[in-house]
Amino acid sequence: MLLIGPTGTGKTETMRAAQSYLDIPFIEVNSANLVPEGIKGASIEDYLFSLYAAAGYDMEKASKGIIFFDEFDKLGISSEDYKSSVLQILLKFLDGTDFLVDKQQVDAFNFNTSRLTQVYAGAFSELFDSKKSIGFISEEEHNFSPRNITEADYFGKELVSRIPHILVYNELSKEQQREVITRSKLSQYLLKKQRYKRQFNVEMLADDTYFEALIAKLKDSDRSMRDLNNLITSTLDEAECEMYDNIGKYKRLVLTRDTVENPKDFKLF
Repeated sequence: MLLIGPTGTGKTETMRAAQSYLDIPFIEVNSANLVPEGIKGASIEDYLFSLYAAAGYDMEKASKGIIFFDEFDKLGISSEDYKSSVLQILLKFLDGTDFLVDKQQVDAFNFNTSRLTQVYAGAFSELFDSKKSIGFISEEEHNFSPRNITEADYFGKELVSRIPHILVYNELSKEQQREVITRSKLSQYLLKKQRYKRQFNVEMLADDTYFEALIAKLKDSDRSMRDLNNLITSTLDEAECEMYDNIGKYKRLVLTRDTVENPKDFKLF
């Protein structure tokens, strides 16, 4: 399948969640750095070996794993001399064939790709208009087809026609971004809130301006939702140090817009 959408809209996390649920080997490929075997860099054979290792050197398990080609669009617009060679290799990879993996760690072996779950993902920024939503975009918003990719000169029909499923993601709305902060199990805001209560007996509260400022800073700095947790953590470092130094002194931590702009600007009571 091919996942298309702006950075940070959940393409990689979707596949990580699937891998965790299915409990099968998973490896991420940086498509932009792919090179043919024999050229300095990472080849398909290198990643197949990594998948084999991730499966505990169990070929049966490895052959049913997920290989995730991230930044696939960057390969399409690459000007490197070996680009056409890599694309020819991917055509064989998609069709399912044996690749000879010859690494020092183990004896050489053939890895057949016909049973792998192959997922290709990229931003494909030229394919998007001003519509903003999250998840799998509806037919009412876009009648998306492989022709969109070939007409934008990312890849030729020969390659795109081999990928039967296309899922399109769009950016999150502000409301959905806030929901990620306040409800996601992976949100540093919630994880910190729980830990401060448990460790310091301090209740952490944030007003609407705190969340609005976080979202605005992401946009202004051209960062994606995957940078959100780092941003949240950076706003809490100063307050956390204060609570460490004065355990038992405070009961409540209040965060506002000013805390995002200046992490020293928080209120502890």
